[in-house]
Amino acid sequence: MKKILAIIILGFMCSNTVSAESIEDFEIEGISIGDSLLKYYSKKEIKKAIAKKQGYKDKSFVRGTICSNDNPQNFCKSRGNLNDYDALTFHIKKKDPEYILYNLGGIKDYKFNIDECFLEKSKISKELKSIFTGVRTDSTKKSHPQDKTKKSIVHTDYFYFNDGGASRVQCYDWSKKSGWTDHLKVTMDHNEYVYWMKNKAWK
Repeated sequence: MKKILAIIILGFMCSNTVSAESIEDFEIEGISIGDSLLKYYSKKEIKKAIAKKQGYKDKSFVRGTICSNDNPQNFCKSRGNLNDYDALTFHIKKKDPEYILYNLGGIKDYKFNIDECFLEKSKISKELKSIFTGVRTDSTKKSHPQDKTKKSIVHTDYFYFNDGGASRVQCYDWSKKSGWTDHLKVTMDHNEYVYWMKNKAWK
């Protein structure tokens, strides 16, 4: 059985007996790593959500985005009912008929309000540190590679699990010229996805 944690606004979940050994014990919008996305969305909706331009050199995984019905962003091709987020991002293996999730992220927009994003990021990371006992943590502040001006900054708190999986809490502080909206992102990564991203995705 799983129960809701008292993490403000985000509906991040864990099991009663979790020992912080596996990212699969947690949920975003009621969805866990290792779940089939077909449990929550139709095959047609998932195919619409998968980005036409992936950008990765290795084609093992594909990424996609499902936006809330209330999200006005024009880039969204697939939408659904979301309770806590403005959008969900995901990675699945290419041509996997089961659409098993190896990466899942929840996005909350903070248009023209990056300071509020920082506050929520701090609250969530503090709460996760009390839950993810025994895991290695790290924090970084880096320019986003898609912004050649280097004025768009990503602030990240990392949580590294014993099995190689990971979780991230991030604030994306986009430059005004980028055209993107500042947002908070909470992400869960399967260990196989983590390995692929580090060693294959861009090589």
